[in-house]
Amino acid sequence: MSSSTVDQFRELDAEAFARVVARTWGEYGWEVVRPSEAELPPGTGDVTRPVEAGVVLFVRAANPRIILAVPGEAGEITASTLLGVYAEVAAPEDVIVVSAVGFDTGALSIADAYGIDIVGPALLSPLTESPPDVPSISD
Repeated sequence: MSSSTVDQFRELDAEAFARVVARTWGEYGWEVVRPSEAELPPGTGDVTRPVEAGVVLFVRAANPRIILAVPGEAGEITASTLLGVYAEVAAPEDVIVVSAVGFDTGALSIADAYGIDIVGPALLSPLTESPPDVPSISD
């Protein structure tokens, strides 16, 4: 993992970080969009409320997912913040929280206990640096 890449994640504002996350998931073959309320799964509240700087993205797929992209300006995700995200969704397995600066140990425990997928900079960096070869539709 490149420490300069991680440092760059920390410096991005909310919109720029959301674009990095959307592009990364897109390079893995997923269609990622800014969702309308109608596109979000039933039982989804305002997942950005616990993380004011978070940007909600939506993966359109057979198994749709909500991605909450949290920039570095929000700081390290805490247990209470992750519990706030958990309280907004009926199915935590439908959510991925991607943080530019990572998660404290309490948040890691909450994610494990409640089945919330999390991606910190240590995992995001290699994903952005070497995406897989995704065949195009015309292949």
